[in-house]
Parts: sequence; C-alpha cells; structure tokens
Amino acid sequence: MSSYKIILLMVFLVLIIKKVQGKPTLSQFLTFITLSCLVELIAAPYFAHYYKNNLQVYNFFIIICVFYYQYLYYLEFKRKPWSKYLLLFIIIWTLFGVINYISGIDKIHVNNLEYLFGLLSVLVLFIIYIHNLLYQKEYASLKTKPLVWLSIGIVLFFISAFPILTFANYFLVDPTSLDIYTYLLKIGNNLLSLGYLSAAICPMEKI
Repeated sequence: MSSYKIILLMVFLVLIIKKVQGKPTLSQFLTFITLSCLVELIAAPYFAHYYKNNLQVYNFFIIICVFYYQYLYYLEFKRKPWSKYLLLFIIIWTLFGVINYISGIDKIHVNNLEYLFGLLSVLVLFIIYIHNLLYQKEYASLKTKPLVWLSIGIVLFFISAFPILTFANYFLVDPTSLDIYTYLLKIGNNLLSLGYLSAAICPMEKI
C-alpha cells in the first residue's frame, strides 16, 4: 500500500476518534476523508484492475476535492460582503467541472483544466485567507487553525504536481515517462495527505 494511502487511513482514524470524543473538526471533514478513502482504496484500484484505467475516477474526484476546498474557504469568508460572489463562483465552477467531465467521459485523459485552474482558485483563496489572518486585529493562533495546515498541504501538492499535471496527457502516451509521472505524483499525494493529517490533529476552537 502506498504511503499516502496509509496516511489517509490515519486521518480517517483520527477523525473517528475526535467524533467519538465530541471534539470539533473542519466542516464535513470526516465525510470528505471517508470519500477519499473509498476512492483511493476501492474505486481507483477496482477500475485500474478491471478496466485497466482509473483516470475517470480521479477526473471526477478532483471536482469534488476542489468544491470541498472552496466550500471551506467560503465558510471562512461568509460574513464578508463579497461572499455571495464567491458562492456564485463556486456553483458555476462546479457545474462547469461536471459538464466538462461528462463531455470528456469517453476520452482517456487527465482533466488538466480542473486540476490546474481549480486548484489555482484554491490557491488564491488561501492567499486571501492568510492575509486576513495576518492583518486581523485579534491574535490568531495557528495551533487552532486546521484550515491553515490543510491549505499548506494543498499548496505543496499544487506546487509539486504543477509541471506533472500540466504535461500529464503527454506522459500518458509516452511509456518511458509514465514511471516518472507516477513517482512525482505520489510525492504530491504524500504532501497533500500530510496536510490532511495535520488538519485532523490540529485542535480546533469550538464555535
């Protein structure tokens, strides 16, 4: 089993323990991690084994991931006067992602558009979020801000996987480069999973 999948299971267990203990976590985090485990441990391996290809599983899952990340930031910004525009953007982007997925469902390709521009939108929201934390009047302790640690994992994944995702479809048709693509993507997945784990472990203030 890949190391990032082991980390993902650890995140799931931590969140289950926290739920039993009644400790707060990020909104719908357990639901999202449960879905992530189902995709990584069951759906993706199943399609890879029986259909020799699991790209469509990940192409759809990245839509869910981007939506969830954007949703978390929306919760942080919902009191801002411009939050309604953010909500509208999230809805439009998600619908666009679904339509784009359906239109390319018969093709064997990586959905670069959703990976690159979807995650880029998350990166912009992260920058706004960090800016607000740094310049707010009250002192903000990162020890009780799990979204910070989750965001760091997302940003590290995006940075490490950016060149890979950009040329992913080239790698798929070049067998000599496929191993490099897979290896580097696993590094990105490890960083992302560690971000999930940090967010799960991070104590969160009750609202």
